[in-house]
Amino acid sequence: MSPATYLLSLGLFGGSLLLAVTSGLALAALGSCFGKGARWPVVLLAKAVVLWPLTALIWSAMGYWAGHLGQPVLSLMPAAASTDPADLPMRMAHIVWWWAPPLFLLALPMTAQVLASATEDKKPWYSQVRSAGFLGILLLPVVENAFDLPGALAGILPALQAPVASSSLLLTLAPWAGLALAWYCLASAWPHSPVPCLADADGKVREGALVIGLSPHEVWKRHLRSNQIRRGLARLCSVAALLLSLWVSYGLPGLAAMSSAWQEALQQALTNPVAPLAVSWPYALCALSLWLLGRMILPRQR
Repeated sequence: MSPATYLLSLGLFGGSLLLAVTSGLALAALGSCFGKGARWPVVLLAKAVVLWPLTALIWSAMGYWAGHLGQPVLSLMPAAASTDPADLPMRMAHIVWWWAPPLFLLALPMTAQVLASATEDKKPWYSQVRSAGFLGILLLPVVENAFDLPGALAGILPALQAPVASSSLLLTLAPWAGLALAWYCLASAWPHSPVPCLADADGKVREGALVIGLSPHEVWKRHLRSNQIRRGLARLCSVAALLLSLWVSYGLPGLAAMSSAWQEALQQALTNPVAPLAVSWPYALCALSLWLLGRMILPRQR
């Protein structure tokens, strides 16, 4: 792979992350003006966008743009982007429209993630940016593959679909792991104000039980075990919901029959932009139900 492919992936990731963070925080500030009553609908809608398979959203958007409106997708239609080299304004317009669709569609689930985190969890801003960045890295191969971009991660989805040797697959996944590691190091090293250490509910229970003479094992068994089990199950449901959405976005690798039906629905997007959404909504509903199950197991304090 040439350095240009890495620069393209980094540019797409960085631009989408910047757009997602600014838009998500702005929408969270706007939503706070409607009071606590609007918090739950906003979080539910944002999580639905995060967990909806991004491939279906991309192909529905391209089907409406190219099939219904008749406008070109420049990364998929190079002939439509050919213009006179001396015509600088037209060249600049083509560059903007070459980058705009993948940037906006990659930023869509990242914006929803920032919006949900800022509205519900009230986490520090750097934590919201870090989680949105990891979500963007997971979805970056989907965007590069859908728009046929010559990025460093464009070969990941075809490698997952085709039976290849383990060494070839690991070599294909290496840029993906390198980008994730680089983002983790950058997000961890980014300077930020330290968060004051405040005792949570479990910590207060532990301190109170130790004061009255209970051993640490008795404290955990009587007061903390059930809560920790619930927290673990809730996290497991959230992870399962995200993995289901990613698995569908990657083209359902491992299930040839379902993958073929999925690809057929995507190919109908130009004539019927709703077809990808119609095929993907059961998976999105299942993923959202898993996330809601985690919320019922461990409700958040308001």
